[in-house]
Amino acid sequence: MTPKTKRKQSIGRLVRTRRLALRVTQATAAERAGMTSQQWSDVECDRYVAPSLTTLARVGLALGCGVEDLLPNNRPAQPERRAP
Repeated sequence: MTPKTKRKQSIGRLVRTRRLALRVTQATAAERAGMTSQQWSDVECDRYVAPSLTTLARVGLALGCGVEDLLPNNRPAQPERRAP
């Protein structure tokens, strides 16, 4: 049996993981962030070498988290669970 290889965490992967956990489409998340769907996709696909702090803040706002939650090796990419 071989151990599963750990996928490298990236900003894009963390953003996508959070968005999917919230069951939000890219279009909806982009709208919440004041971005185009293409810009959002670019973030998730790591097409930006280093997204600006402004971009990360907008993404975090759309996902209900802080910029620090979107940085690799900082915190788990799971959103907080709220009581119904």
